[in-house]
Amino acid sequence: MKTTAFILGSLVLVALVADSGADAGTYASPVDFCAAPNTTDPARLTAAAIRVVAAPWLRPPLDQISQLAPADISSIRLMLRDDVPNQCWPQALQVIALTGRGEDVSTLERAFYLPMPETRAIVQYRLLLKVKLTTPLALGILGNRTQSSSAVEILWDTAHLGSSEKVIGPEAAVSLSKRSLDGLAIANTAAARTHLDAIFSKQDGAAQNDEPQGDATRSDAIVRLSSLEVEHLRSLSAQVNRLGIEGYLRNGEGS
Repeated sequence: MKTTAFILGSLVLVALVADSGADAGTYASPVDFCAAPNTTDPARLTAAAIRVVAAPWLRPPLDQISQLAPADISSIRLMLRDDVPNQCWPQALQVIALTGRGEDVSTLERAFYLPMPETRAIVQYRLLLKVKLTTPLALGILGNRTQSSSAVEILWDTAHLGSSEKVIGPEAAVSLSKRSLDGLAIANTAAARTHLDAIFSKQDGAAQNDEPQGDATRSDAIVRLSSLEVEHLRSLSAQVNRLGIEGYLRNGEGS
């Protein structure tokens, strides 16, 4: 149940995406919701794609996603190539993760390298924050489905504080690093498990010596984890390994 609560936090993040937009009532339709800020362009999404990605999720609607046609998925990829994200991007990233191919790692990774706006541009800042904090979950799912080594290495890189700070800024670097470790547990490839095992071994050694895990001040360090966070990663990895990625996304809460 602890693992479920943790990963649902990532999914609830997507459900809260509407809060990062303008005041209630600004978006009159799903098409407006998927438009870039200050435009009415729905980024060329098909009608079926809009129906899936416009509504915030608590967890991915797997059955609806499985019914999307190739043209629908292609239209979502095209939207994710825009330079300005919109409210549908967190859901869109997960659709590509659940339907895409190994080469779609670059589509997901691209979200990391969009420049963060100044914090005083609150609407744009909060939207891109949500997009970037959703990306590790998407990379983990795609990495699991395609056994992508590049997805795993991107997650391992952003698990380090120096990299996560470059991607998202100092205010949210720790959050991104921890979500990247979640992504590794979800990817659950041999390489991902090797990275996590190294963290677990270091944690076990630190516990025996009464030392903290990691160093939150070093740019090349993995984010410091509590014993509960380490147990969460172990449990998440075990559940994904036992249930498979689709089984976990559908039924993880009952495990």
